[in-house]
Amino acid sequence: MGINVDLRDLRNNFISLLVLRAGNYIIPLLTLPFLVKVLGVEKFGLVAFGEMIVLYFKSVVDYGFDLTGTRSISENREDHKVLDKLINTIFGAKLLLLLVCFLFLVFLILIFPKLNEIKLLLIYSYGIVLGNALLPTWYFQGIEQMKYITIVNLISKISYLLLLFLLVSNESDYIYVPLLNALGLVIGGLVSLYIMKRKFNINFYFPKLEDVFFRLKEDFNIFISTLAPNLYNNSMGVLLGVFTNNIQVGYYSAATKLIEVGNSIINIISTTIFPYLNRNIDYRKKLISLTLIVGFFSSMFFLIFSKTIVVFLFGDEMLSSVFILKILSLNPLFIAVMSAYGINTLILQKRDVLVRNIILFYSIIGFLSGIIFIEKYGIIAAAIILVSIRGLIGLTQFIVVKIKY
Repeated sequence: MGINVDLRDLRNNFISLLVLRAGNYIIPLLTLPFLVKVLGVEKFGLVAFGEMIVLYFKSVVDYGFDLTGTRSISENREDHKVLDKLINTIFGAKLLLLLVCFLFLVFLILIFPKLNEIKLLLIYSYGIVLGNALLPTWYFQGIEQMKYITIVNLISKISYLLLLFLLVSNESDYIYVPLLNALGLVIGGLVSLYIMKRKFNINFYFPKLEDVFFRLKEDFNIFISTLAPNLYNNSMGVLLGVFTNNIQVGYYSAATKLIEVGNSIINIISTTIFPYLNRNIDYRKKLISLTLIVGFFSSMFFLIFSKTIVVFLFGDEMLSSVFILKILSLNPLFIAVMSAYGINTLILQKRDVLVRNIILFYSIIGFLSGIIFIEKYGIIAAAIILVSIRGLIGLTQFIVVKIKY
């Protein structure tokens, strides 16, 4: 009976996460053709460049809590006192990191002329980091009640969509795009906190600073594991902006946002089964097989239909993104391997240091490769490096797991 209930919860959480990620990826995907048309490829690329800069800070503020927070909440979901302490400590850590990152962003704006030229765009974009910090997705994942955060997320994304169509009408309005995105996220975060208080009786308070620092120390390995991919992932777009121009950033951003839809399907499965496998490890092989199969077919879909997708969404003016999308089409498969053997095997076994070292090693290689090759080969190099590094990480994690077993 217990297993049937667990499987029903697993199904319900998968459906909730499917809708949640649809809001995170498909709704913004609907805005892409609109933004490219209204802003033009260059201003669209500039907005994407600003977003890529602040994504570094988002990764720092997240601190891997989507994994460690979910794992801790799942393990202590029946102990309300421990749960309160966990939640407030994580929020306290996020608040501290949010402040430190903002001060560092201001420092970067002051010392780098290129960033100073777009300082208002970057400050507005930083609101996205604030909004994400307020969204307690890790809590609802841990208690396996994703329907609440799903509803909140859909409301915030639809609000962003409507505000975008109403307030952005010409090229000069590009500055408002990240601000409207941030506004939707902040509203969603505040509503989520209200639900936690009223529905689940969570008591919010300022945690002890020593508890915050202890949490940051305990989760440091996973933090590095989640931050390091930015060295090869997010940095490819940033290096394009530094070494080439905003038009190439625009083409690259369009292709990566499209492939993220495929990646999101894998992330949905991974996020759904992570807390479940934390309690039911016997189902690991079956659920890993499911992850890999979905990853393979998702990659094949983008490889075969890349031109059709780009032309349908953007028209002929974005044809330069087609070849990039074909290169990136392997991403869902490699993400599936990383999810199956990294997150849902090694991290569940609490081999956090090993996962950190694998990801950090290849991330540094990816970043250095970007510095060496992007200036000369541009957008093609960025796409190849991104796919190659993900493939190498997934392959290494697979080999480590197979050797262990």
